[in-house]
Amino acid sequence: MPLDNLIQRMQFDLAVALMATFIADERDNQISLAKASGYSDIQIVELIDFKIFTNLWTPPDASDLPAISIWYESGVYPAERQYPDGNWHQARINIDLLSVGLNKVGINGLADTTAEQNSDNRLQYLISQIYHILNAEQAWYKGASEIIKSSTIKGCQRIDAPEGENEAEIILGAQWTYELELKEKTETISGTELEILCSKLNIRDEFINPLVLIDLT
Repeated sequence: MPLDNLIQRMQFDLAVALMATFIADERDNQISLAKASGYSDIQIVELIDFKIFTNLWTPPDASDLPAISIWYESGVYPAERQYPDGNWHQARINIDLLSVGLNKVGINGLADTTAEQNSDNRLQYLISQIYHILNAEQAWYKGASEIIKSSTIKGCQRIDAPEGENEAEIILGAQWTYELELKEKTETISGTELEILCSKLNIRDEFINPLVLIDLT
């Protein structure tokens, strides 16, 4: 049974899980479309698929790339928007994007490409994938008005990436930054209510804090 008597996660933490779920669902839709169009499994892995992590403190291994990591960086609580039932929160959410490339020998008349070129090509498309998924005509947070009031792009930039596991690998990174407007309630909701909310929003179990689903029996 859920933990009904413990303080539950902040709204920004739930927003990260919702964002990850939305991206995962659309990634899977794109994979299905690619398969229907005749893409091979190898092409899908190299060109379309990517892994999703939330709130990582260290970069994923090169074997898990390409990948994105969604995490909460900081937040501001405007003094004029603090009320007994909740405080408005302008939360800064970052999405780190990492790609890895290897040298490739050209075949069928294609030129050789370097590890850096291949990593950059995948990173550029990963930037485009995340942009179009989160900025589609239908807002990614639609149906979650009790959590998220607005979502605004604040910027995109290159970031330092970890070194590859060997000299042949080149890892490159970029980062999207979003500002979410949330209302952090002062009233603690129960674990049961939060579990119902996660189910209503179709948040994937892999992105839900274990405290929400823990079984005490």
